[in-house]
Amino acid sequence: MKRCFRNIVAEIYQGGERLDFENRRAVGVAEITCSPIKAVIGGRTVKASVMIICFPYSAVGYIQVLSALNTECLLSAMKAVFSHVGGIPSKQRFTPGTGLFYCNEHEINEPDNELFMRFLLYHNFADEYVMPYHENYKTTSAALLSYYRRKLKVSEDVRIKDLTAYNAKLLSSCDELKSRKPNHCRNKTCGELFAADLAKLLPLPDKEFEVAVWKRRKVNGLCELPVDRQIYVLPQGMKNRTVFLKQTADKLQLFNLDYSPLFTFERVYSEDVITTSDPIQLLSILRRKPNAVLNSAFKKYLPEPLLAFFSAAATKNKASLLRAMYAVAVADGLEKALLVTESAVAGCVNGYEAIIKLAEATA
Repeated sequence: MKRCFRNIVAEIYQGGERLDFENRRAVGVAEITCSPIKAVIGGRTVKASVMIICFPYSAVGYIQVLSALNTECLLSAMKAVFSHVGGIPSKQRFTPGTGLFYCNEHEINEPDNELFMRFLLYHNFADEYVMPYHENYKTTSAALLSYYRRKLKVSEDVRIKDLTAYNAKLLSSCDELKSRKPNHCRNKTCGELFAADLAKLLPLPDKEFEVAVWKRRKVNGLCELPVDRQIYVLPQGMKNRTVFLKQTADKLQLFNLDYSPLFTFERVYSEDVITTSDPIQLLSILRRKPNAVLNSAFKKYLPEPLLAFFSAAATKNKASLLRAMYAVAVADGLEKALLVTESAVAGCVNGYEAIIKLAEATA
């Protein structure tokens, strides 16, 4: 009786077209869903998600861990899978687990997310949205997601030090599981069936789609910019300023209204409220307090040789190094500033001007 009712509901609310066995396992069709987990990423506890893009015809899937279930993280993970398999599924079936749309017992409210719609039009794939209680839902993406999580040990409370490296390893591990034989076809392996799915892929675009959301925001009177419950601290001169905010999966960039760049932050994900400052802004303050480096949030950016230097050097030498580091960071970025000052410490180069000359000589 229950099975019969689910069949009727599926037929009515899928526009009269039931996703039968053959349609569900059509060659080249991909299905995407996500499952929430609690994870520790980079030392912070986050409400993460595990996404799977699976191909029901071959029972091949690829999973990725998302720092949060938002459009930026989801589309970035989808791009990583597309790049790994070498193409884009021509038809993609989404479930409510992706957070892109909502449905109730009567209807599906298709997504109106601007970033997702631009992504869809850019890659030119056909989209379809499936109800969670559809008769075939459990036997495709949800079942494969459970299988891959179990095999690859992506469990609740998984601890991840570097999410980018971890996700790259997951893609390689998913490839190793293609040698099994799927339940619906016992005379071929998943890898052999997957060749037919690969043949149906659309080509990757020449230029990658930039997964970013632009917003116009106003900095509050405390020089703070709250984003997704996290607080990003700005210099005093930014008080009550209106700026453009560019959000990607891992960065937040602030721009003036003429689109000239201001600050860049690593995007913070955490269950707790974290207050974050721009590292170059911290460096500007530390120039005047060189002995406070090892007690500041800037300490996490320093490599071991610089940590040893700030533990033992004289205050005058610390101040000179910090001034030079700040000048190089403003001109060429923090990464180069750390590289140059680390070389200066290794080569016993002291003094502001000597370090600046070293920076100019470093390509």
